[in-house]
Amino acid sequence: MLVTFVTAIGMLGAPAEMYAYGTQFVMHIVAAALGCVYGAVLFVPLLYPLKLTSSFEVSVTLNINSLSRHSNGTKFLLYTVHIL
Repeated sequence: MLVTFVTAIGMLGAPAEMYAYGTQFVMHIVAAALGCVYGAVLFVPLLYPLKLTSSFEVSVTLNINSLSRHSNGTKFLLYTVHIL
């Protein structure tokens, strides 16, 4: 997770953000760190015993109803297309 936050753009943009917005930018760093810890504490214990690799796989595996499976697949596809 840390690799996605530490990029070349981030290394160049962080000083500019600090200059433009002052020390309030530190709250972004604190929130990102707390989000990583929160995700590790909450989601890892839930997903690790299931031997699954993603939250999408959890939603597909745990939903028995065919309609739920298709709607989750459609939501995932739309989300992926939206990101691109």
